[in-house]
Amino acid sequence: MASSRAEADRRPPVDYSHDVLDGAQLRLELGQTDLFGEAVEEAAAYLSDALERFRITMSLLPAIAPEGRVLELGANPYFLTRLLRRRGLDVTCANWFGRESGFGSEGHQHVVESGVATTYTFDHFNIEADRFPYEDGTYDVVLLKPSTESSSLRTRASNRNRNSAMALARPQAIRLRVTKRAAPSRTTA
Repeated sequence: MASSRAEADRRPPVDYSHDVLDGAQLRLELGQTDLFGEAVEEAAAYLSDALERFRITMSLLPAIAPEGRVLELGANPYFLTRLLRRRGLDVTCANWFGRESGFGSEGHQHVVESGVATTYTFDHFNIEADRFPYEDGTYDVVLLKPSTESSSLRTRASNRNRNSAMALARPQAIRLRVTKRAAPSRTTA
C-alpha cells in the first residue's frame, strides 16, 4: 500500500503535452534569457519555482487553432508567452510596473533569448484599479498569473476588475488562473 501511494505521489498532476514533456530541456531553453540582467541566481530561482506551473498550464490548455487569441495578465518574464507563441498563438501581454516606472499605457522590453533579440510589447495598466483596455469576448484564453494575484484583489472593486478580465474571454473560452501554490484551475464560460 505504501509503495502505491509513493508511486502516485511521483506521477505528474496532469498528462504533460508534448511540447513541455521534457522538463530539463524546457528549463534549459527558458533559462536562456537576459531579462533578469546580472541577477542570474534570481532568474534560476524564479524558473525553478515556476517551471512545473508552466508545464501544467501549457498542458491544461485546450487545442487552440494557430492565431488563437490569448490574454496574459502579468506576462513578465515572458516564459509562458514564449511557450504560447511557439504554438502559434497570438498573445497579448499585459504588465504593471507602477506609475513611476516610466511606461505609459504601452511598454516594450528588449531581451535576448536563446541568442535571438526579442521585443515584448505589453499593455501597461493596473489590473486592480484601471479600466481594462480590451473589448469583451475577444480572447480564446485569459491567463491570470500569480503577479496579478495580490491580496488587494480581494476588495470589491478589484474583484470587479478580475471579473472584467474574465468577460474578455469569448463565450466558449478557457480561463486559467495560475497560482503559486497549486496547479492552475481551469474553467469554461
